[in-house]
Amino acid sequence: MGLDTVELAMAFEEEFEVDIPDAEAAHMVTPRIVIDYMLQHSPQALSRDEIAARVREIILHQLGLAALSYDEDKRFIEDFGAD
Repeated sequence: MGLDTVELAMAFEEEFEVDIPDAEAAHMVTPRIVIDYMLQHSPQALSRDEIAARVREIILHQLGLAALSYDEDKRFIEDFGAD
């Protein structure tokens, strides 16, 4: 995992109050996978839409992306340019 993806994982952990094991984080290659993981593991009672919105905002902020470039099925490294 590169610095961008490590920082994303840390931001997700902080936002959703969950620990993400390194092995799990390595498999989180798209926003959709992150959203699904948070639905199953976050102790917060949030809807999928709430989680998806928070994940989107974290990704846009951390990676400096324009909102129009975001898609839940895009890959962090290949499509968003994360390292």
